[in-house]
Amino acid sequence: MLNKVQRLKAELITKGQLYGFEEIIEKLIRTISDANCDISCCDICTNSSIEQSTDDSNKPHIRIGFKTSRKKPIHVIWDILHEFGHFLSGKANGKESKLFREIAAWDLGMKHLQCYPKLIIYLDDYKDYRDNCLRSYQNKV
Repeated sequence: MLNKVQRLKAELITKGQLYGFEEIIEKLIRTISDANCDISCCDICTNSSIEQSTDDSNKPHIRIGFKTSRKKPIHVIWDILHEFGHFLSGKANGKESKLFREIAAWDLGMKHLQCYPKLIIYLDDYKDYRDNCLRSYQNKV
């Protein structure tokens, strides 16, 4: 019988077509869980997101959206790293701009990416994906 980590790993790999990244996905799941944050797949979510209660009444929860497809499977990993970056940057205090928080989350995600030698070769793709995602926030400012 598969445990929770193995089930989530299998789900992320299947839905994200992340074959060949099994070890990285498992390490990411364990790292996120060890940081006291939940992660799951969301079939009805257009975008990935993190839910963080302001009063810490609920455990932070990363939801990886699968309602819309991505150009490349590895973009699922970039979304995981980005949302984990939000977790690592802490909760919003209401004083910083949305764009500032997004940039900080992408930067923290990139630092974490560099812990995975197999992902470093894709760093330029991470940066391109980040820049494309950030454009959507810059256009709203």
